[in-house]
Amino acid sequence: MKTKFKLLPFILLALSAAPRLEAGQTPQFVTIYQFGGVNAIPGSELTLGPGGKLFGTTYGGAASDGTGSIYELVAKANGTFGFKTLYRFDISGSPPDDGQYPYAGVTLTPDGTTLYGTTQQGGTNGAGVLFSLNIAQAEANPNIRPNIPQPQFRTSSFGSYGVIHDFVSASEGGASRSALKFAIAGQILFGTLSSDGPNNGGSVFKISDTDDQFERVYIEANYANDGKNPQGKLAAGPSGRTSGSVQRTQMKPNVATNIDSSTITLYGTTRTGGSNNWGTVYKVDGDGSNYMILHNFNFSATDGAGPQGGLVLAGNALYGTTSSGGGNYSGTVFQINTDGSGFNIIGNFTYATTGSSPQGDLILSGNTLYGTTYGGGAGGGGTVYSINTNGSNFTVLHSFSSPMDDGNGNYTNSDGGWSVAGLVLSGYTLYGTTPYGGTNGVGTAYEIVLPSPPLLNIAPSGGDFIISWPSSATNFVLQQNSNLATTNWSTKSLAFSDNGTNKSVSIIPTAGNAFFRLLNTNGP
Repeated sequence: MKTKFKLLPFILLALSAAPRLEAGQTPQFVTIYQFGGVNAIPGSELTLGPGGKLFGTTYGGAASDGTGSIYELVAKANGTFGFKTLYRFDISGSPPDDGQYPYAGVTLTPDGTTLYGTTQQGGTNGAGVLFSLNIAQAEANPNIRPNIPQPQFRTSSFGSYGVIHDFVSASEGGASRSALKFAIAGQILFGTLSSDGPNNGGSVFKISDTDDQFERVYIEANYANDGKNPQGKLAAGPSGRTSGSVQRTQMKPNVATNIDSSTITLYGTTRTGGSNNWGTVYKVDGDGSNYMILHNFNFSATDGAGPQGGLVLAGNALYGTTSSGGGNYSGTVFQINTDGSGFNIIGNFTYATTGSSPQGDLILSGNTLYGTTYGGGAGGGGTVYSINTNGSNFTVLHSFSSPMDDGNGNYTNSDGGWSVAGLVLSGYTLYGTTPYGGTNGVGTAYEIVLPSPPLLNIAPSGGDFIISWPSSATNFVLQQNSNLATTNWSTKSLAFSDNGTNKSVSIIPTAGNAFFRLLNTNGP
């Protein structure tokens, strides 16, 4: 936080309506929904939409009628959440080819109107489908299905739900397990298929919103060279190639709407394959060229193995997790440069404390990574954790209790467990899901309110100014800068007082501007 002489202090406002925890307080965990009935086993991360709405998918439903759903959670004024089923897959009365068992989450269009996703099975070919859902229409008339099975990429006039593409197992692949990635100004969706294809290794695909043309970007040639079973969400960044430097990928005859997908590079992981058959980190340009293995994992104490989550791109660095291997053989958090250099394990999971077997995608806020583990932790049901990108401050934010058999074959508890999904962050609040546990044994949705940065206050005192901040804000130092356009922050070595409630320091005004901030010495 920062302030300037003779001006009121700036105040950072939370983006969500959740209560604000002051720095130093313990993260607050709350179960916001207990899944059950036709909405069961949420295996995907949540997607944040307009107005703080949360969207997700479930993998199951009532045993005799339902193979997954798309749902919406909406925060109420009293702090609880309302739940609405937007679409149910392959139930009585639905088209038999609308898809089954969505495992991945949904992806929101840049304009916030439409959700896109995939299913693992179903469709006319049985290998799953790529679908769209118009949010407003689904909210007004849940579960309305189109009469025409294949709407255009952004067209929603056929009903709230539509199948855009039916995957073909032999030539394209199937069993999609990763959320889709919008890239190139929100005009192209990229994704992965986890299995099958010509070489049984899965594939990378894209589809354009200009003409709905589905294309395979890359199909793994063989296990040893390319890896096998891509599962996590792709990361995307500029390729460094300029438009026109290579032949353009012809997406549509009209040159004005042609998209040059060679200017983007996709980064991902495979769970198996590679030279050691323990998975890989790879990159490929958006037109399918320049495929390259950046790292071959090796099951050892100095490397990870079996990555299932996607990658996070920050500058020239990629961050990800492995579900096993590492110093304690419980999985790792790793960093690698986009050119394949600098591979480094920044965190080793420990079953009894930080958890074991991370499977969901990471998210990044500032210099802090957030994720979940499937097992381990103090409660045995997995954890929610954070770790700085330099490997410091590896912290458990919540440890799930282990679901227990209730005698009827349902594994229940109060908070959920065995998470396979990543997280979404809104302001100072993390949201996530677990596929098991909860009062019905078929999963929960939860929130974790994080401690927010401490606020600096400034007040005149005679001819001086008193700058103060909460005493609970430990591990923070006061810094000063004369120009916010620069990074020349210097740490103030002035002595400060502490009355148990606030720390304060007296500043003598000088000519010009002076800005102040608190820097966390343990990371962001």
